[in-house]
Amino acid sequence: MSVLRALKYLIGFGAAGASSVVVLDQFEVIDLTESGKIRGIRTALTTCSIILDYKRSLHGIAVESLEYHEAKAHAHSRSAEKLLQLVWKNRGTYVKVGQHLGGMDYLLPKEYCQTLRILHSSAPQSDVKEIQKVIAEELNVKDISEIFSHFNPEPLGTASLAQVHKARLKKDGRIVAVKVQHPNVRSHAEQDMEMMDSSLQQVLKFFPEFDLMWLSEETKANLPIELDFRNEVQNCLRATENLECFPWVKLPKIYTEYCSARVLTMEYVEGGQIDDRKYCEEHGIDFNHVSRF
Repeated sequence: MSVLRALKYLIGFGAAGASSVVVLDQFEVIDLTESGKIRGIRTALTTCSIILDYKRSLHGIAVESLEYHEAKAHAHSRSAEKLLQLVWKNRGTYVKVGQHLGGMDYLLPKEYCQTLRILHSSAPQSDVKEIQKVIAEELNVKDISEIFSHFNPEPLGTASLAQVHKARLKKDGRIVAVKVQHPNVRSHAEQDMEMMDSSLQQVLKFFPEFDLMWLSEETKANLPIELDFRNEVQNCLRATENLECFPWVKLPKIYTEYCSARVLTMEYVEGGQIDDRKYCEEHGIDFNHVSRF
């Protein structure tokens, strides 16, 4: 669904009915995220709103003037917030692209990077019941209690395509980390990429200096690979084999019998982030030595 098709659908739906649905969705009275058409409408409206904001805010102002640069900075901030709200509502693939944009300090205005950077450490969570349903479907059991004696409902972390839960294997009591794909990421992926591709084309048309079509092409090429966790399983097994000669490298064991295209189960290993100086100091790790690797 392109931006133009989404807008045509909105018009065809009827002004009154469409407006009511959009308002209810905007104020989260109802959650219509699983509707492909609503996701498309959100994208189209956000894209148009951002383009119109720039056109209206900068109209009639001398390009090199201080007023122009201030007005443009304010438009950047407003537009970045609109984009973040769209990403947060549509989730999945949108979060993936939003994370990419948040790291493009070398290309995008700082207002966008500062606003979208939150996606690097925080992403929308899926309901634990939906997560458990994915596990049961993928591992062919009626209930996850057949596999886990305990499954922590609070995720250890949430990313664009999946979230991770701590659990205990029923078979031997081992503690594991279970990475589970968000329920509808795969089913929405193709249409989401079509919508984002269309949106970036519109942005390029009005703002030629921001050619981000390469990001769309890169995401379309890599997303199917990332959505199949079996690729990650093979990469982990290969890495374990290649690095086994280094006794100081710890790679979690993969429990392949509890892995599938949308579920990855591995040994739970305590640790901290490599750039967490406090963690390194508390555990006797030479931070300066680590930073040289």
